[in-house]
Amino acid sequence: MIIHYTYKTQRMLISLFFLTLFFASCTQTDLVTLDESGKNVNMAVTISTRSSSDPNVTASEDAVSEVYVLIYNSNYLLENGSDIFVTGTNLNSKRWVVKEGVKHVYVIVNPSSELKARLNSLPSHSNLLAMKTSVSSFETDVSNNPTTGMLMTGKSENQLIGETNNSVAVNLTKRMARVDLYMRKEANVTGAVTIKSVSMDNTRKVGQLFDDSNSYTDSNSYSVSGGLINSSGVLVSVTTSSPSTDTDYTLVSYNYTHPNILGTTFSESSVNKLNIILTYVEGGYTMTYTYIAYISDSNLYQNSKSLFSNNIYQVKTTLYKEGLNLGISGTTTVTNTFTIN
Repeated sequence: MIIHYTYKTQRMLISLFFLTLFFASCTQTDLVTLDESGKNVNMAVTISTRSSSDPNVTASEDAVSEVYVLIYNSNYLLENGSDIFVTGTNLNSKRWVVKEGVKHVYVIVNPSSELKARLNSLPSHSNLLAMKTSVSSFETDVSNNPTTGMLMTGKSENQLIGETNNSVAVNLTKRMARVDLYMRKEANVTGAVTIKSVSMDNTRKVGQLFDDSNSYTDSNSYSVSGGLINSSGVLVSVTTSSPSTDTDYTLVSYNYTHPNILGTTFSESSVNKLNIILTYVEGGYTMTYTYIAYISDSNLYQNSKSLFSNNIYQVKTTLYKEGLNLGISGTTTVTNTFTIN
């Protein structure tokens, strides 16, 4: 077959070629998002940790020492890779230069040294959401006395940022639960009661950074010594003659854990429980007792509670005396959570 080109045909083909380039160019321009071609915006990030009226959060837990801010654009690409860190004291004055457009903002407060190294590697959006803490972080930076602030995270997604809307507010969630042990004694327990140690079984040392549903429980569990209010021993000073109506207790210890979410059926080996060792001195004799307090309204393991991040659980126990022996009863309440009002 012979194809015959005329000058006119050739000119038409050349015209179509340039029209194709033109429309292709227009199409590419139309697909460019504001994140790639918009104006620069100086964006601020503000954080909220809790209600200032919450009396159960300690100042050391609520401290904001170091802040990591990761800003992803509408295509979930990290936009501030060279500028993700700020100290807590400089956060209010800090501004991030970003392109106007949709942003997904993630904040991590008080990360451990190990976690900081992973954040500094500039994780992808999916890798950040899948991140977990580490056992070493819990043992080194948490233990039972987080003096430089607890690990907190928060996010604000799908925020449209522009010249007149250039600030993002992020509510933070404390990534662990705290279990507080309280104790008192009935009036017939006349001797001195001193709590010598408290440990919590089934402590989880690993948790997820961003787990909105509070659904993750690490498969590994540990028995961890609690932080006694007085490291040498806590004297139970509160005595009650009306246990059913009195509300006063002596605070004994703080115990921290990442979430432990129990299923609909579970065994005693899965639940959190407090192991308490105390001494009782009466009539010149010193006796040592060991008790277990379940995190349960009835002090039975079958009614144990799941432990969720961002919550405080108060285990309130009462020592009573029957004959020559001491016994313990107790209930658990969830009160004054870390949650922001």
